[in-house]
Amino acid sequence: MSSVTYGRGGLPSKGAACYLKYGMTTSSVSRRSVLLSSAAAAATAAQTTAPVRVAFVGTGHRTWAHIPVVKRIPGFQIVALADPTPDFRDKAATLVGSQPALYSDYRKMLAERKDIDAVVVVTPDSLHAEVVVAALGLGLHVLCEKPMATSIEDANRMIAAQKKAGKILQIGHQLRFRGVTSKMAELVRGGQIGEVKFVTAYLHRGDWNPASWKAPDPKTGAPTVWRFLRQYMGTSLLEDGVHQLDILQWVIHSPIKRVSAVGGNAVFKNRETIDHAAVTVEYASGTLLHFGFCLLAGGVRKEETLIGGTAGHLSTENGKITLRNHATGKTQTFDTSVRAAAPTGAVNPAAVTEIGAEEAQFHAFLNSVRTGAPPLVDAEAGKDAILIPIMAQKSIDERRPVLRSEFPA
Repeated sequence: MSSVTYGRGGLPSKGAACYLKYGMTTSSVSRRSVLLSSAAAAATAAQTTAPVRVAFVGTGHRTWAHIPVVKRIPGFQIVALADPTPDFRDKAATLVGSQPALYSDYRKMLAERKDIDAVVVVTPDSLHAEVVVAALGLGLHVLCEKPMATSIEDANRMIAAQKKAGKILQIGHQLRFRGVTSKMAELVRGGQIGEVKFVTAYLHRGDWNPASWKAPDPKTGAPTVWRFLRQYMGTSLLEDGVHQLDILQWVIHSPIKRVSAVGGNAVFKNRETIDHAAVTVEYASGTLLHFGFCLLAGGVRKEETLIGGTAGHLSTENGKITLRNHATGKTQTFDTSVRAAAPTGAVNPAAVTEIGAEEAQFHAFLNSVRTGAPPLVDAEAGKDAILIPIMAQKSIDERRPVLRSEFPA
């Protein structure tokens, strides 16, 4: 993992401009009702105690989406924002609307502000570990965007920091809070299809946002969309495919033995990060997973999962689950496409009448901060989620199967 040196600026976010501007260089089964109960508990706590004061590190596009969600939850108060890019920082401040303190350097913010209880980390993927470790070291709770890190070594540093601090570290895999996801986990881990033997899943989506901030290409120095550069993202499978892989890890619930993958750049050839991959994972349980990923679908996003077990078969598509029992031939369909009603008091009912995965994620974080309850997606789960993408990229690079034993425990 390359080290990072900072100049005057501080830390760019997922919406920040070119690193050179800031003097930065680089070297070398949870039921759905349980989830909503957690959200309700957080809402109740929010009404009876002082708000949890939150600072965002990184104020780009993702933070712009987070801020309205956090503002709808009375238990939170956004008090500070850190990002070296004034335009993005100012836009985030406008969205907050309550005159948060603004910083160009997150380290200065953490050193000066004594009114921060929790930090939301929304920086480039390879920089998550640095900010998370710093925040935990100051005794702050952290919600870190996925992926947790771009290396197992960094994930281990984050886990060690969390254990030492004794604070909450939640990883932002918000898709675990979708109705289809929690129901699928309930059915599979509840034994409804017997022992899982074979899983097929795929994600087809369009290319990365061209309006993302530009980082200097290490070879040419030219400003380049950061997701095109492996030093910032690691692999495309970490940036989005990791969502589905995290869910499947959660459902399969077995240690990984070996990963084999092929892929590359079929269309977007002038970049370092791949635009498609086919990944096969072998688990200690004997389960096989085949996962397909591509950025070639234009404006369409399509994902599907099929799970074959010893007693039945399950498939998910467009928010619906179909479950078939082998012995009886009976088929059941579960429609989870309608979002759950928001817990009473959790949001302003005049503004929002439903709660989605994104909001449920923040409710769960608030509940963990309030009560000390372990997060649904804790640091160990975050580490599990990055294993397959990292192993798959190594398999693609070296054109061979990769063993789990080749990486740190």
